[in-house]
Amino acid sequence: NQIVCWSGDYDNGDKHTYMVIIGLCLSVVPVSFVALSVWVVAQLPARLRKGDTNFLHAFAFLFYRFNPRAYWYVLVLLVRNLAAALIPLVANEALQICLLLVALAPPIVLCVAYAPWRIATANFLDFTTNSGFVLIIFLAALLSDSANEIFIAEVLTAVFCAMCAIFLIAVLRCLYSVFLRSGKTYQFFLCHHKQAGGGFARLLKLRLKRDSRVTRQVFLDSDNLQDLSLLFGYVGNNTDTLVVLCTASILSRPWCVGEMTTAMLHDVDTILLLFPDFTWPTDEFVERYAEHVEGVRSLMKYGISVVKVQEALKWLTTRPRMVLPSEVTLSMMDVVASKLVARRRGQMESSTHHGIETKEVPSKRRGTEEKNQPDA
Repeated sequence: NQIVCWSGDYDNGDKHTYMVIIGLCLSVVPVSFVALSVWVVAQLPARLRKGDTNFLHAFAFLFYRFNPRAYWYVLVLLVRNLAAALIPLVANEALQICLLLVALAPPIVLCVAYAPWRIATANFLDFTTNSGFVLIIFLAALLSDSANEIFIAEVLTAVFCAMCAIFLIAVLRCLYSVFLRSGKTYQFFLCHHKQAGGGFARLLKLRLKRDSRVTRQVFLDSDNLQDLSLLFGYVGNNTDTLVVLCTASILSRPWCVGEMTTAMLHDVDTILLLFPDFTWPTDEFVERYAEHVEGVRSLMKYGISVVKVQEALKWLTTRPRMVLPSEVTLSMMDVVASKLVARRRGQMESSTHHGIETKEVPSKRRGTEEKNQPDA
């Protein structure tokens, strides 16, 4: 029921020496783990560029809980926990409280600024629990013999008012998002391979923006994407319609296929624009997709497995599509843009106009290698 502090003079100092040695040996484990974590975080960007999947699988337990852009947050937690464990060694009570607040405040700020956890609820819980812990520490200061109760009461009042203000702002923001803002941020998301369809995507965006019925943004990565780690979030959470420009090599581009897979997983409305050189993938290509396309396993850190990609490739054959002619003209682009907007309003039907063949609900594929057929 008590803590025994051994004096250096007890038993000629032998037992105290043994305890110090044992303590140092035990401290090697947490210190080594922190050092390993620092090394992993420092190595992660380079290993991702090399496609080192073994490294990712071995240390996924460290950073898979967090968003890809906040993989470093594991170090914040480790340093915070290590500091909290060492602070009781400080003899001064007031200094202990001060150091605890210093250890807890930065993680709270980083959590609010970067939302590091992969699940939104986890970010909220992290913020609220740590904020509550800080409040408890302030209350503990009242029990200190040397505490200035009036000053501490003023500080607690200020903290409580600040937390109420933050909560009120969050509620108002949610109400605005739910009741006042109409629809998602992007009315259309243009999924394309830059080398083969970049120019077409740019022209299509311009023609879409000219339509008065397009009241929100059209996503084009060269204009709207600043953080690659947010790409799939834009597709799944902020997009009404995904428009896939099906050029010859788009299915061999991991990021493009990742956008299609995200659309499938989040039930995002998707339509295909089939270029003349586009060919539907064979069953063998789909089954051995990871062997044919390098880098597809790098999507795993975003929660996209190879199995889901294979399901998405099969799912694409059930999506409505437009078969484009070989010659691109402004009038043809206007027809494509008009059909896209009309379909969003439920007005598009199967038809052929300006050489553009449209199929709203394609029938079952007749063959795995059939090319550019609206009922493929």
